[in-house]
Amino acid sequence: MNAKKIPLFLLAALTLTGAAFGENNSFSLNAGVNGLCYSLFDVERIQHVTAHATVSGGAGVFFDAKYAEAAVDIVWGSQLSPIYPLDTESGSVSLTHLGFSLYGKYPFGVEKITLYPMAGFDYHLFLSGQVKDFDGNDYGARLSRGDDIDGEHTAGNRFDFFTAGIGLGMDFPLPKGLFIRAEMLLNYKFDSKIESDYRKNAQKWGYDYLSAVFGASGKIGVGYRFFER
Repeated sequence: MNAKKIPLFLLAALTLTGAAFGENNSFSLNAGVNGLCYSLFDVERIQHVTAHATVSGGAGVFFDAKYAEAAVDIVWGSQLSPIYPLDTESGSVSLTHLGFSLYGKYPFGVEKITLYPMAGFDYHLFLSGQVKDFDGNDYGARLSRGDDIDGEHTAGNRFDFFTAGIGLGMDFPLPKGLFIRAEMLLNYKFDSKIESDYRKNAQKWGYDYLSAVFGASGKIGVGYRFFER
């Protein structure tokens, strides 16, 4: 998907979902800001089992149509193992992504608190990466989204990836239409293009390559309900 079309896609899907599933024609529109953190844990086996971890944090904005939520986030993280072709002997890689998410949710009230199970997808656009040595110092040139990496592809279309998530959210009302929002999700990461190619090449080379990437994420923020009927 063209990155320029993603915000329009999320806005259209958000509006249509809220309109289609509004119970008894009830409908609301909310917006807010949040902080976030997430971690990914990658276990892979080629000739032996290895494990990698990514720890990230960031901030973003969300838009809520009662039965659907869209968000845009900027995320900074550190992967504690390198991503080829950035480097193969480093201690870590610092990463910056722009995230777009769309989640369906089903809210229900528990006294004053609104709870909602939720499920959906996140699309992570790679912005930049910097190899770190084992002492945490910058090593080599910084790789940006538009940089060529192999004569055929740029970093952006090789490192972008999707995650799927399922979890639980909570809204706690405040005066004058404000509310506090907290969400916790379990995530599954799909291969980026470079990871998918690596998997295929490993099989061609005769290796029995298996991997899976799971993680958890959390958000907490403040929102404002500016429309309700």
